[in-house]
Amino acid sequence: MIEEETEGAALTNYADSCNEHFVAVFYAAEGLVLRQKNLKAALKASGRANPESIISRKRPGKGVPYSGRVKLRNAIKNCAKNGAYSDMLYKSVLVSMFAEWEEHYRERVAKQIGASKKEHVQCEFIGELRYIRNWIVHRQSRPDKNVSKLKLIPWALTIDEPFSITSDMLQDFMEVLNERLFVFNNHEESDRALL
Repeated sequence: MIEEETEGAALTNYADSCNEHFVAVFYAAEGLVLRQKNLKAALKASGRANPESIISRKRPGKGVPYSGRVKLRNAIKNCAKNGAYSDMLYKSVLVSMFAEWEEHYRERVAKQIGASKKEHVQCEFIGELRYIRNWIVHRQSRPDKNVSKLKLIPWALTIDEPFSITSDMLQDFMEVLNERLFVFNNHEESDRALL
């Protein structure tokens, strides 16, 4: 979702990309809840205690390759609103948002504000996202001592206690992102590196 930007638009394009990511996972999570209803009906119709749900391009059967499989009761539970599947989606999108910032947009913002290196672009909000990303990727979603440094993202997290991300938490995150962009776009050029 990375687009070429006009002069001064790198941060706006980053926020737009984050909004696209958010909308995609928000819609996908809504789809999980709808899928849950279909899976419940399939479980009832099967007459079996816990059959498998198989995803395959061909009609499933012995010797036919499949793309994925899961016990139906697990799928039903995990498709719930704020269940395990939406948590996976939400965490994946946050990791992706941070990667896009570091790999594409931070350097573009640096150029647009005249910074000699992308490391000179300091952003409190992205710093908080970096902590969250690190906890997800390296600590099995367990915050470390840096949890006390979350000032903008209003999540109630506890050191070493694993967290799941809910729809409300992701919306809180996006509201802060969009608010920070508004503040950024209304600052003088000299203040923009501080975001």
